[in-house]
Amino acid sequence: MPHLTLTTNQSVQLRSASFTIGSDPTCDLSLTGKTILPRHLILQSRGNGWQVATLTPRANAAINGRPISSLALLRDGDQIQVGDVTLVWREQDLPPVKTSPWLGLLLIFLMVMGMMMGALAWFGLTHGYHWEATTSPTPIVQPLQTVPTMTWEQQPALEGYTETGHPIYRVVIPAQ
Repeated sequence: MPHLTLTTNQSVQLRSASFTIGSDPTCDLSLTGKTILPRHLILQSRGNGWQVATLTPRANAAINGRPISSLALLRDGDQIQVGDVTLVWREQDLPPVKTSPWLGLLLIFLMVMGMMMGALAWFGLTHGYHWEATTSPTPIVQPLQTVPTMTWEQQPALEGYTETGHPIYRVVIPAQ
């Protein structure tokens, strides 16, 4: 789709067969400048190309330095002077917007974290665990205590299942 590139490296796509340029806010491309008329130029699709024409005889406009006196055919790379503003005509599609790969990785990371938090919440709710908020000055986290290691003979034995279908294990830990 054809587009105009402004000197500020902004691009404006031409989405219809007729495109007006001027200082009037109702124009397809509204420009500011003391030499730009309210309705300065019009660009129109013509068969296999685009043409440009001034909308008033006193409009100061040029293509590649040559004043526009009647309809002029546009070619890729033509510089259109509208008053004191220069536009570049491009017939190719706009280049794709480059995004950083970090954005995708950040989104994946956030999704994984969200799924992990959801799984932890589900696990806590379905296995009967709960967290309680406390206002006591005593710390909630207790220091780790050493747990004796189990031998193969002391591994948990399946005792049955709870009402919710979760297994119950019997663990025998040797006394020290």
